[in-house]
Amino acid sequence: MTLKSKNAFKEYNKSITNCMVNFEKFSFENNQTLIDKIVATGIHEKDAILVEDCFNKAKDMNEKFVFVTQDKDIIECSKDAFKLLNSKVYFSNPVSFLNN
Repeated sequence: MTLKSKNAFKEYNKSITNCMVNFEKFSFENNQTLIDKIVATGIHEKDAILVEDCFNKAKDMNEKFVFVTQDKDIIECSKDAFKLLNSKVYFSNPVSFLNN
């Protein structure tokens, strides 16, 4: 990881920590059918569970969420997952997220 990437990650982490103060802690009852569909797009099951949670919260809040990750596999699969999730969850790497 380059110094620029490390600094970007620190900024991202600080931003996320500040944002999370505004959210109540929540837990979801996962929809295994949706998780299986997310996995079918190429996203690993553990990540698919988190993405499905983001999707549920986005629907509850009538907002859009950004799933930020450095996992290149997820970024490569993101177009299909984005369509599956009705454009409620966007996928981004930390550097792109911070630059937008």
